[in-house]
Amino acid sequence: MSNAEEEGKSLVELLEVEESSWLSDLGSELKNDASVSDKAESFYKNTVGFLQSKAILDEAAARKLPRKFMDSVSSFKAEPESLRLQMPMDASSDPLEMDLDAVYEIASLTLPKFKSIVTNIVVQAGLDPEQVIEFDKELDVQLQHLVLAPLKGRGRALEKIRSDYGGKNAKLLDIVRCSIIVHTEEELFKVAEALDNNTEEGDFSVIRCKNRFKEPLFNGYRDALYTIRVPVVQASNQKMVEHCCEVQVHLSELVFHKSTSHIYYEYFRSYFSGNVAAADERMVVLERVVGKEPHASLQETIESSIADTDNTTQLEALLQLLGEDNMTEYMLASRVAHRLVTLSLESMSGHPSPERPITLLVRLGRLLRLAYKYEQAETVLSKTHHAASILLGSEHRVTLLAFEKLSIFMAENRRYDESQSFHRATL
Repeated sequence: MSNAEEEGKSLVELLEVEESSWLSDLGSELKNDASVSDKAESFYKNTVGFLQSKAILDEAAARKLPRKFMDSVSSFKAEPESLRLQMPMDASSDPLEMDLDAVYEIASLTLPKFKSIVTNIVVQAGLDPEQVIEFDKELDVQLQHLVLAPLKGRGRALEKIRSDYGGKNAKLLDIVRCSIIVHTEEELFKVAEALDNNTEEGDFSVIRCKNRFKEPLFNGYRDALYTIRVPVVQASNQKMVEHCCEVQVHLSELVFHKSTSHIYYEYFRSYFSGNVAAADERMVVLERVVGKEPHASLQETIESSIADTDNTTQLEALLQLLGEDNMTEYMLASRVAHRLVTLSLESMSGHPSPERPITLLVRLGRLLRLAYKYEQAETVLSKTHHAASILLGSEHRVTLLAFEKLSIFMAENRRYDESQSFHRATL
C-alpha cells in the first residue's frame, strides 16, 4: 500500500494493533520475562526508608529551624583556592602533589591544637564541652556538647578523594574534625561569634562556611559546617604550616536523627550527585515512585501501577527510575513503557496528537534493544518509524528520532547497508 493510500489512517491502524496481536503478545511476554532483581528490590526498600527518614527530619526541622541564623549567616568560601588546600610540611612545594601519608602526618600534628581551639570555642559559647546531652543507642556513644572525632578513616578518605576531588589529596579538608551540639538558636549564634572572635585574634582562620540549615543535604539533614585553617608548625623556611579542619555545628533535636539519616546518605550519595536541579529532579522521581502509601516491594509497586489506569504519573516515574539513566533494569523498564504505550493509544479516540504515543514507542524500542530483545525491538521501531513518517512527516523530530534508533539497531546487528540508509535519512 502506498503512503498516499495510508495518509488517512490513524496511528492505531498504521501500527496494525487491531489487525495483529503483536502489541498485546509483547505485553504478555514482558510480564513473563521481566523480574525484579535483588539489587532493584534493595534499592526500592532503601528508597522507602530514605523518604521516611527525610520526612521525620523535615518535621523536626519545621519545629526547630533557626530562622534568624538561616537569614543572617551566609555560606562562603575563601579565595584564592590555595587557602582551601592542605599545606605540605615544607610550606613551599605544590599542595596538589601531596600524597595521602603527608596529609595524615600533618593532621596528626594538628589534633592537640585543634582540640584546644574547639574546646575554647564551646566554653566561650557558654557551654560545658563534656556535658552529656543524650545517649544514642544506635551509635553506642554519649553525645556531648563537644564530640571530637578520630582522624577520618583512610578508606573513606580515599573514596572521597577519588569521587569528589579528582584524586587530589590536598583537597580533603575534614581528616581532623569535630561536632559541636547546641540546643537553641541563641547557642548557635554564640558558637558562630566565638568562631569569628578567634579568627580576629589569629588563632585560626575560617576559610569556608556552609549554612546547611538554609541549604540542607539531599537527605534533609541540616547543620552549619565550618572549615578552619589552623597554624601547626613552622617550616624550615620560616613559613607557618597550616592545616584545614572541619567544625560541624548541630541542633540537638536534629542530631538525634543523624545516625539513621546518615545510613541513607551513604547509600544515595552517588544517586544524588550533580547539580542541585538534577538532585531535585531525582528526589521527585523517588517520591512519585513510592507514593504516599508505599508498597512492601518494588514488584508490588510495579504491578499496582500497571493495573491503575489513572496513575500515569507513577508509571512515568518508574520508567525514569528503571531506565537508562538510573537503575538500567531494561526488562522492567520495557514492561512499564509498554503499559504507557497502551494507555496512550487507548486515549487516541479523542484524536489527540500522535506525538506522545510515538515517542513512547521509540523509547520502548530502545529499551527492548538494551534488554537484548532484538526481534521485538525491530518490530516496534519499524512499525513506529513507518507510522511517524506518515502522520508527522519525514522531517519531524520524533520521526527522525525513530529513524535514528532503528539505524543504531541495524548497525548493532551488522546490517550495515540498511543502517546507512536509515542514518542518511536523519541527516
